[in-house]
Amino acid sequence: MTAIQETDVQKIVSEIQAGRFSYSDHANLRSLERSLPVSEIIYISHHLRSWAWQEDKKTYLFIGDRLNGKAGGFSAVNRDGVIIITVFKRSLKKWEKANG
Repeated sequence: MTAIQETDVQKIVSEIQAGRFSYSDHANLRSLERSLPVSEIIYISHHLRSWAWQEDKKTYLFIGDRLNGKAGGFSAVNRDGVIIITVFKRSLKKWEKANG
């Protein structure tokens, strides 16, 4: 992890926690399809288990706990403001459970 990535992650997480972000068209559609409203994304940002840089997509991937105790996440970037690229629900991997 580079210092730039750490700074980006801190900025992205703090902005999402404060509700200062926008959704891409794709994220908006996925949010509706998957019943993951903005309040849930903010909750996940407060209950993160892990994050990773996705080199192929040039986005950060964040995994955390949802309101119901199950896992979910989002990918985001910081480009003149924080943008959520997509949102999702999923099961935790063994190593993610161990980190929580």
